[in-house]
Amino acid sequence: MAEHALVVDRKGLAKKLANKPKAFILYELLQNAWDENGVSRVRVEVTPTPNKAEVRILVEDDCPDGFQDLSSIYTLFKDSKKAPDPTKRGRFELGEKLVAAVATRMEVVTTKGCVIIEGNTRRSLRKKLQAGSCILVDVRLTRAEHEEMMREVALLIPPDGIVTSINGDHLAPRKPEHTFETTLQTVFADAEGNLKPTSRKTEVRVYPVRDGETAHIYEMGIPVVETGDQWHYDVQQRVPVNWERNNVPPSYLKSIRVEVLNALHDKLDVEEAKTPWVTEALTDDRCEAGATNTVLDHRFGKKRVIFDASDPEGTKIAMSQGYTVIPGGALPKGAWSNVKAHGAALPAGKVTPSPKPYDPNGEPEKVKPVSEWTADMVRRVEFAKSLFFELTGEILQAYIVTEPLVRWAANFGGGRLCLNYGRLGKKWFTEPNRSVRVLDLLLHEFCHHTVSDHLSHEMADTATKLGAKLANLALDKPELFE
Repeated sequence: MAEHALVVDRKGLAKKLANKPKAFILYELLQNAWDENGVSRVRVEVTPTPNKAEVRILVEDDCPDGFQDLSSIYTLFKDSKKAPDPTKRGRFELGEKLVAAVATRMEVVTTKGCVIIEGNTRRSLRKKLQAGSCILVDVRLTRAEHEEMMREVALLIPPDGIVTSINGDHLAPRKPEHTFETTLQTVFADAEGNLKPTSRKTEVRVYPVRDGETAHIYEMGIPVVETGDQWHYDVQQRVPVNWERNNVPPSYLKSIRVEVLNALHDKLDVEEAKTPWVTEALTDDRCEAGATNTVLDHRFGKKRVIFDASDPEGTKIAMSQGYTVIPGGALPKGAWSNVKAHGAALPAGKVTPSPKPYDPNGEPEKVKPVSEWTADMVRRVEFAKSLFFELTGEILQAYIVTEPLVRWAANFGGGRLCLNYGRLGKKWFTEPNRSVRVLDLLLHEFCHHTVSDHLSHEMADTATKLGAKLANLALDKPELFE
């Protein structure tokens, strides 16, 4: 006599499920009840068995037609009536079989009859219900497993229009913090029953995470994958989970995260802006300018520049002016693309460029001819030359240039001082020689006669030495400052 091609070892299947959180039993039974057409009420009772490490789970619904096919309860991988519809939960027609594998006894009563599975035996009874279905499951659970199951049940989000009670208490609906539509991957069955991936537009509801909870991806109210993010994401279509129903493709989660970041970036705090899920969303080219700027504001402050290898001195000037310099390794490649595309941070060389160093053999740009200098300009340049000679013993070449569009007020290079009238303005040239503004700028530029690095110890040492010499000079030759 021919034998069955495949045999399922129920105990072996149960062992494979031993470490699976026991809340899956309730989730599988509830999702089937919620998916039945015409259901308006679902009742769940979880009752510990006295003096035994066992509980009895009852799930009852009021579906007018009840189960259409009792054999689906015990037939593995039977074509599912839900499979063609991506707005129904699950996909493998596997849930009841997994529950039966871990149960010591399982009884299903519906409008089509009754099936009891106990150990390795199955029997059918004639009793029926007029409407709805009732499932009784006895399963071995420790007290800790029972308590964990009840905590996980609190994560459930009941569907609109279906009153769901757990041990007599109504499962309260949750109010989403935000709702959006996006195109996500899902799974459906074609006309021949083959499961195929596709993408379709769906609604995603974003819920706050309550105290004691961990954020999850939900499949229409059923938590399926833990994320640890700031919010729960309830997808209103079938989620493309793996066989164990504990993971999704990375691209799927990333698509949700970038949509959430774009919509809710203004609700991030400083610590949340540093979390991995935000970084991942920041790398996506769909990340918008507002979200990119908010994340950088939290991480680096509003006063920020990018390290500029083409202008190291400009980078140091930025640091000296209180900017946060963002190093190249601070963000992933994709995030840098968004930062630059949205102008969320600029290179230091564009924000605090170092003064243009003039080649000793070259000429400064836009030089103002000496014939056009005012008496105040002549007096200021002569003072600068005299002061430089007294402090260094060397001859200074000085120019006045007109560069109103650059950021620097003066620069020094090759023994030449360039005073930028376009930035200094008329007043700087009319102030007394002893003016703090005048002496501050000249001493700073004279330091660059021997040191170029603004942030080096040499710069600080040179500044203090020139300051000491200036103090002695003011005492010895006060007339120089008149």
